[in-house]
Amino acid sequence: MNEKRLALAARRGFRRWQAFCDESLPPDASPRDLSDAVLGKLIQPGDEIQGIIYEFVKEVKGLESGKEFHQLTSPEKMEVMDAGLFLVDQLRFEAMHRLGWVKELPTLKVPLAKLVARFPDEYGKLKHSTPELAPDHPLYPRYRETFEGDRGGFVRKLVPGVLEAFGAGKRGK
Repeated sequence: MNEKRLALAARRGFRRWQAFCDESLPPDASPRDLSDAVLGKLIQPGDEIQGIIYEFVKEVKGLESGKEFHQLTSPEKMEVMDAGLFLVDQLRFEAMHRLGWVKELPTLKVPLAKLVARFPDEYGKLKHSTPELAPDHPLYPRYRETFEGDRGGFVRKLVPGVLEAFGAGKRGK
């Protein structure tokens, strides 16, 4: 029964994504399942994308879909923002993975709705996790020289490059 509810919530949440991206998504779509075009749009910064992500999170979490973000309670806002930021991270890591920049992360194969629904209990502990840089990436020697605790920041500094690569429709290193 929970799976059916989650699928219905995902369908509702994907409505705005589908209108924005002009592609339909199955309720069990994971970051891995998104087309390059959809992924390229959803990883870009901006208020419109943020609204689309937040609306998806609100639907999956069962928060009142008629409410605008600013109408939510403070705890609800924090819940939506935390899960939304985590989701954007996963999408950006998937884009990096497709470019061959980072190693695989297990969360990239998890349905987006499950990532959100189980965020506080299961996936919340992974919100600061980043994938390892791929050994064949040109910056890998510098990555290996970086203090292990700072490697996540090293990978996150690659985000502008992945935004550019996917925003321009380019693929490759």
